[in-house]
Amino acid sequence: MNYAQARKRALDGRWDWTVKNDNDIWRAPCCRAHTEGHETAIDAERCYWNWELDQPAHVYVDETSQQKCVVCSVWTTARLRLGDGYTTFVLCESHQDRASLEIAYPFEPGRQLIYS
Repeated sequence: MNYAQARKRALDGRWDWTVKNDNDIWRAPCCRAHTEGHETAIDAERCYWNWELDQPAHVYVDETSQQKCVVCSVWTTARLRLGDGYTTFVLCESHQDRASLEIAYPFEPGRQLIYS
């Protein structure tokens, strides 16, 4: 199993979004682009959240189901799936942008992920 979360560095007390599997811990892609780390765990969590939203999303149509757009409540068959391939939102054609995605998927401190 993989356990992703913000972890404090032993050397300098800075924080990174990391993944742990068995006893191996590594910085996730969002934190590899910079080496200075983050001041707090929440800053590292926000770094991951921003990275998630910056990844290419898959927009598709689900012809079998109309649901209300989470932003404007218009009925739609449109969906937007994050780059993880699982996290999906009902967003009409007018709301398939970063600002709308932030409404549908707001940042929440304390984020942890467990996946295989």
